[in-house]
Formats: sequence, structure tokens, C-alpha cells
Amino acid sequence: MLDHLATTPATVQSESNTLFASLELSKSHWLVTVSAPGSPKFSKYSVAGGDAAALLALLERLQMAAAQRLGAPVAITVIAEAGSTASGCTGCLSATAWPVAVSWSMKLTT
Repeated sequence: MLDHLATTPATVQSESNTLFASLELSKSHWLVTVSAPGSPKFSKYSVAGGDAAALLALLERLQMAAAQRLGAPVAITVIAEAGSTASGCTGCLSATAWPVAVSWSMKLTT
């Protein structure tokens, strides 16, 4: 009855040509985690905090590499946690044609 579960892949691969980037932002550095189309692994990169030009250059370089590997255009979707650092980052990203999602989180205190 559950035989189909044994043959299901452990990871789900999207057929879309979208590079997904998640940003963890602090004042000192920005951690960029990327899921590129056609790659089963996540890649991590770091740029100096506040260096929007370096972030844009990194994302454009990864986009071009993925497009070359796939032989097709690749879109970029970015998600960042809301906060004081995110406001400057999402501002620079909103000037691009890339969709940008901002997630809101709460810190719970006990």
C-alpha cells in the first residue's frame, strides 16, 4: 500500500528555470543561499554587509552561469527576512526585474 513512497526521490527537482536565493542579512555580512536550476545542492556565498553592488554582481553571475549550463534564460527569485538591514537590500533588488519576497518574523521571548 505504501510501495510508491520507496521510489519517491528524496529531493524535489523543479523543472522551472528559476534560480532561488535566500538572504540572511546582518550589518557585517550577507549570507546568500542559492538553489540553481539543474543542481541538486544548495550553494552558500557571503558578501560584505551593505554591499548591494556585490550582491547584485553575485546574483547576475550565478544567473548567467545557470543560463549557460541550461541553454535557456534563467529567472531569479529572492527572499529576505524583514528588518532594518533588509530595507536597504530589498531597495536595491527592487530596481531589478527579479521578484523579491520579504518574510516577516517575530522573536519570541520567554
